[in-house]
Amino acid sequence: MIQQAVVGKVVSAWGTKGELKVFPLINDLSFFLELKHLFLRSSKGNLLEIRVGGIRKHNKFVLVQLEGVASKEEAEAYRGYEVLVPSPELPALDEGEYYYFQLEGLRVLTSDGLDLGILDHVMETGGNDVYVVESSDGREILIPAIRDVISKVDLERREMIITPIEGMLE
Repeated sequence: MIQQAVVGKVVSAWGTKGELKVFPLINDLSFFLELKHLFLRSSKGNLLEIRVGGIRKHNKFVLVQLEGVASKEEAEAYRGYEVLVPSPELPALDEGEYYYFQLEGLRVLTSDGLDLGILDHVMETGGNDVYVVESSDGREILIPAIRDVISKVDLERREMIITPIEGMLE
């Protein structure tokens, strides 16, 4: 089965004709304009493949018209759903850049070999992203996603090596 990548989240219905207001999780909004179909996944894990009737940008959001969805009420049923596409359809990134889904689940180790835990999710902040690592004892460790800290990302081994800055792990 082809891996699916989460590229957005439905935040609400938009207008009266059944469009979905989607918060994109990738920077290249023009990518959405080319989609002919997508997958929607509910919080319960149900996955639906749906044909796209039209897509347009609106500020920092993407408005998606699904085939067969013609009213605000029908669109509202998809609030909270994740928007997914097959991973091979994603635009290629420059070296050293990664999609969040590629990073989530990586084992995070220090350059000294200390196992910090698993990268749970990525927080977007005003300056740089922050990787939230869940340690084996349930603590959250916040790792700034900056070159001085992130030494190596090995997707094949599913590991990230970091060089902690002073005070980061205390």
